[in-house]
Amino acid sequence: RGDGGLDLVAWHPMSDDRNLVPMAFAQCGCTAEEFGMKMLEASPSKLALHLKVGYEWASYYFMPQSMLTNDGKDWLKYSDFARAIVVDRFRIIKIAKQYEINVREIMKSETIHEALETSFY
Repeated sequence: RGDGGLDLVAWHPMSDDRNLVPMAFAQCGCTAEEFGMKMLEASPSKLALHLKVGYEWASYYFMPQSMLTNDGKDWLKYSDFARAIVVDRFRIIKIAKQYEINVREIMKSETIHEALETSFY
């Protein structure tokens, strides 16, 4: 609460002290009905007046629902997407498998507790 629509910030240092490093801002949401507006929360359109970085950053939207059509080949409700890169349940699970992350391990209460202890709240 009070984050102005910004849940995650990531950047990649470029091995020097100059500015203009690649950055990504992300919003997380759990609603399957109102995701269209939530996707805009971390966008340059909404935050550029508050965060001056010299370029448009990449915007991501993370959601626990899968946004696959019934045939599993395309995005569901694609016309409602903003300019965010969507990381839905399908992508989260595929990425976890790619990096050999045990999904059951992530859901253990100790892991969740550790994540909460390292947050900014």
